Amino acid sequence: MSLDETGKSTTDRERRIDIDGVSKIYGIDTANPVRALEDINIDIYENEFVSVIGPSGCGKTTLLKCLGDIIQPTNGEIRIDNGSAADARQRNQVSFFFQEDVLLPWRTVMENVLLPLEIQGADTSDSAVRQQAKDTIETVGLSGFKDNSPQQLSGGMRQRVALARGFVYDPKIFLMDEPFAALDELTRRKMNRELLRIHQEIQKTTVFVTHHIAEAVWLSDRVIVLSPLPGEVHDMVEIDLPRPRNEDTRGLQEFVEYEESLTETVMALDDE
Repeated sequence: MSLDETGKSTTDRERRIDIDGVSKIYGIDTANPVRALEDINIDIYENEFVSVIGPSGCGKTTLLKCLGDIIQPTNGEIRIDNGSAADARQRNQVSFFFQEDVLLPWRTVMENVLLPLEIQGADTSDSAVRQQAKDTIETVGLSGFKDNSPQQLSGGMRQRVALARGFVYDPKIFLMDEPFAALDELTRRKMNRELLRIHQEIQKTTVFVTHHIAEAVWLSDRVIVLSPLPGEVHDMVEIDLPRPRNEDTRGLQEFVEYEESLTETVMALDDE
């Protein structure tokens, strides 16, 4: 059983997301429909960090897009805080992080981070609103860079800006689709460390799609393994490692065992 910093188990927390019998078929009206997801049933709890792994093409991103109300499931239901995924999106309860940072190159760091608040109708010239953005920029470790353009930043720094933009309006749920996949291994490790620090500070429910198994183990309370198409829940693994975590956690025998076991599972599924 996974525990948070207070010693409270994840299953003692309030349920935040309820995925009930979700299936997704692409091209359902065509001659060659693709069944991407099949009967997915998952409960995700308040402040829980859940990673979704599996072979390429198993429906990880499709599941995340259903949660974010970007696409609609063919069957089944998604409930977020007792409302629909569309309700959660309209109430700005969910923030979606893409594989690319998708920053606007003509805007500064501050202006990129202010964008979600601007879209929501906030007066971005207001000092309190700008301070909110400034505080978020500092949270992701970019103090002193608020007036820089994206072109002046490294890949890792751009991803920090993307994180700040997703954090700034204080959503309840983060949906993250391989946000560090394009980074080199060292930068990725640094961003993992930053995300872990931020999660430990602000405690948000997070669903994180990744191919990187060590990343999933280090960050997560629970790892969900999807099988190849159609994507089904093959396994759910509680990551029973103490929090707060740091680089020393990677050297624990339990960490190594989780990583090796999950790697073997995904490789076996990929061979099917």
